[in-house]
Amino acid sequence: MKWFTENKLISFGALVTIAYGVAVWVLLGQKLGDYESLSLNETGDFLAGVFGPLTLFWLILGYIQQGQELKQNSQALHLQAEELKNSVAQQKELVQAAFQQLDLEREKLKADHAALKQANNPRFSFEGGASSRNDIEGATYWAYELKNYGRDCQQVLVDLTHTNELELHGNVGTPHLGPQGAMGMAFRMKDPARDTSAPGTLLVRCINALGEQIVATYSVEVSEGRLLINPTS
Repeated sequence: MKWFTENKLISFGALVTIAYGVAVWVLLGQKLGDYESLSLNETGDFLAGVFGPLTLFWLILGYIQQGQELKQNSQALHLQAEELKNSVAQQKELVQAAFQQLDLEREKLKADHAALKQANNPRFSFEGGASSRNDIEGATYWAYELKNYGRDCQQVLVDLTHTNELELHGNVGTPHLGPQGAMGMAFRMKDPARDTSAPGTLLVRCINALGEQIVATYSVEVSEGRLLINPTS
């Protein structure tokens, strides 16, 4: 019963064929004796005439059945294409989510490394600034201490750049500067007649507790007889 329900066109064709056969039998069954004397050619023509309409009928049914199957196949292909499109969209969303997760992990690792580096860096502070004048040279000196309030650091080197008016005197480096350690130095104004200078750059290079090289940058200048050192990084 299920087969007939799913194959309505074939079921219809079978019923029509049975009905056609019954009709032929009713119309021609009593006259079969009249056809015994027919020659083979005449018999062939008779059978072709009888079953020709039925053959044409089944040919039409086959054409309709093929059209329905093609339509079903087209619908199935369309559904597959939609499913593939949805699958590609889902995969794209998954890839985007994975990249976003990777970006978050990368940012987290970067932040963790920055925090770890910050925790293992020295914290420098220039303290002092008392000035003195050399009577022989007539030059003014400013004494400072570079103090470390952070972690141990190695190979500390102080460098004064981008100025032709100031110069460093005394210690410009030390192999080790531990917590609460200090390194003294002095700055000298080259022109005794001046009490103001253009800003220069003071670099403090060292190796932190992680073994990484870091550079701390400060601006340095003389203003109204005072030497000012301010961090820029």
